[in-house]
Amino acid sequence: MMFTTHIALAVLIFFLIAYTHLIQPYTMVLIVVIIGSLLPDIDHRQSYISTRNEFTQFLSGTLTKELTTHRDHFHTIYASIGFTVLAIIVWYFIGIQSLNPFIVGFGMFLGYTSHLLGDAINSKGIHWLGKDNEKYHFMKQGFMRTGSWKETILQYLFLVAVGLLFLKVGIV
Repeated sequence: MMFTTHIALAVLIFFLIAYTHLIQPYTMVLIVVIIGSLLPDIDHRQSYISTRNEFTQFLSGTLTKELTTHRDHFHTIYASIGFTVLAIIVWYFIGIQSLNPFIVGFGMFLGYTSHLLGDAINSKGIHWLGKDNEKYHFMKQGFMRTGSWKETILQYLFLVAVGLLFLKVGIV
């Protein structure tokens, strides 16, 4: 999926959960959700997040050259859990008392996992448990290609739903 579709899906899920009153729609959590929705693609040199600045370019170049390939380690549920724990730890040490670190961690998990869901419906699919766990592989290939007309329609549907939910829920 394109980065804008990943963001739209993550924000939609965020507002759906806020609409059910399971979480308060905090602005800071929404920002973490958006960052989380982009983070898995740090393993792709031409992705939106990888091209933002010199640090992300360096990080992406190092990851893709030395450690992993696109849709490998960073596109697993383990990475989602790892970045969630990292977000909780970082927020705890930042020390902003007005927002519980676990709520911030939930935002990271939500954004990151929504990215995985989006890529799972892509025709290339993902390996939720890593490429070594083919036995437990589900949703291997989806029905849509990145940038296709199907994705464009899906993105617009997500954005309309986000707009409607935003009008009902708002943001704090």
